[in-house]
Amino acid sequence: MTRIKIWCLYGLAIIIVASLILALKPVHIIQPTGIVLPLTKARAPLSSESVQFLQTLPNSYQRLAFINVELHSPKQSNKLVKEIGNYAKLLAARQGANGLVVTEFGFEPPSVSNPAPLAMYVFHGEAIYSNNRD
Repeated sequence: MTRIKIWCLYGLAIIIVASLILALKPVHIIQPTGIVLPLTKARAPLSSESVQFLQTLPNSYQRLAFINVELHSPKQSNKLVKEIGNYAKLLAARQGANGLVVTEFGFEPPSVSNPAPLAMYVFHGEAIYSNNRD
């Protein structure tokens, strides 16, 4: 083969590889992910509709777990706020909680402290069970 044909094949190979890399860029799935850090043995699971967000603690309650949820998104929206809240309630309900005390819930856009290309929603709370809601 002549040098020209070899260089043409190299050029074609580079174009094919570059187009594959551009076509196969990762897709960002926008859904919440979370973790439950149990404090006691879980109670029987409840429905997520029975879990309420609480700003103050009732007089008597049982601490069940810490709930941490994150969601990464290219933009801020109210729909995503509801989605992360519902996911936190689902995780709490699996532990048998009927209350979720919010300790931190916020949105952090990309910045110097958050250099990721996507913004981040963060939820931290504590799942509790209370017989009475004082």
